[in-house]
Amino acid sequence: MNHKVLAIIGLAIILAASGGVVAATSGNQKPADKTDKPAAADGYDDTDEYDADFNADTDPEEVISDDGAEDVTVFEDVDEQSDATNAAPTSYDGTVEPSVPYEEQLVTATLSIQFVVDHSTGAETSARVVFGESYQYCYAAFDADKHFEICLEPASGKVRKGTYRIYNNVVAVEYDDGVGSEYEILNDENGNLTHVIVNYGDYDVYFAV
Repeated sequence: MNHKVLAIIGLAIILAASGGVVAATSGNQKPADKTDKPAAADGYDDTDEYDADFNADTDPEEVISDDGAEDVTVFEDVDEQSDATNAAPTSYDGTVEPSVPYEEQLVTATLSIQFVVDHSTGAETSARVVFGESYQYCYAAFDADKHFEICLEPASGKVRKGTYRIYNNVVAVEYDDGVGSEYEILNDENGNLTHVIVNYGDYDVYFAV
C-alpha cells in the first residue's frame, strides 16, 4: 500500500471522528425557547420605559374615550336661585309732596291686583293661588263722592262697599257693615301714587293701575 492511499484513509478517519463529535454536541443542546419575546426593532425592549413615560405624561383626570375624544369634566357655573320671588314694591323713602292730591289720583282709575304678599313669609305669592283663576276681575274703586268699593271674591262676585277718607299716606275705609280698615298708600319719588295695600286675611294685596 503506497503512501497516497494511507493518507486518504487517514483523512477519512479524521473526518468521521469530527462528524461524530459535532453530532454528539448537537444532541446535548436544548431547543430554543420559543416563548421569548422578540427583541425590539432597535435592539432593546422599551416596554417599561414606554409605560413610565405614559404614566408620567398622562393627567389622571383626563380620560380618553373609545372614540378618541377626550372626556372632560365640566363644572357648570350655576347661579344660586332663591325660592323667594321678587320683593314687593315699597314706598319712596323720603318726604315728598304728591304731584297731584292722592284723592284725585284715586278717583281717575280702577285699581287691580299687582302683588300678593304672605304675612308669614314676607314673600310674594301667586294671586291665582289666593283668589283663583278669576283673580284678574278683582278690583278696588274710589269716586269723588267719597264712595269706595272692592271685590276680592271674583268667583262669587261679592262686592264690599263703603266710604273713605285720606290722611297722609293712608286710606281710611268704613264699610257699610260698620267694619273699618286702613290701607297704606305707596308713592314714588315724584309723589305719584303707585300702590294701595289692602289687608286680606293672611295676605297684603297690592292694588295698582
